[in-house]
Amino acid sequence: SLDAGGLDGRDLAEIGLKGGNLTVDDQRNGKQWTFTNIDLSVMRPKSGGIAVTLGSENVERPWHMRAAMTPGQRQGHRIIDVEAQKVSAKDLMLAMRVGESQFEPDLPLSGRIRADIGPDGIPHMLEGKILVDKGVVIDLDDPLARIPIDRAEINLDWDATRQALVMPFQVLSGGNR
Repeated sequence: SLDAGGLDGRDLAEIGLKGGNLTVDDQRNGKQWTFTNIDLSVMRPKSGGIAVTLGSENVERPWHMRAAMTPGQRQGHRIIDVEAQKVSAKDLMLAMRVGESQFEPDLPLSGRIRADIGPDGIPHMLEGKILVDKGVVIDLDDPLARIPIDRAEINLDWDATRQALVMPFQVLSGGNR
């Protein structure tokens, strides 16, 4: 909401879009993706930082993503918290500008990752879990060659004092189709 102070941004705490459409035209490869029924919200929490919520209530494949960066308890630290529900791995790769690949993942991802980032930009702590729901990985050279994935789980645990990343994962896959 806007207050009587106008549009200078000082009192603007949230801006968003409800039920919009987004078309991404990838100039690198000439592909185009259209996302329908998109909801987007960008907020400035009172405690500081920024929070972004993005999702779609599309009947065919609803998904939701939330990311927040807030001040940490220690001076100069930032807490980053990212949560996803049924986000398409293919769309996520597009958003991260991951280069062309021989494989295309048709997999929904869910999970949460939380990190404490120091003033130098180095993570002091990172923890989270990523769940991969049922889907397939498609070989783009031979689209009939598919790797079915029933479920996968990846746990993340980074502690700067131990300087170790523990990342056990498990993949459950059916037979070839």
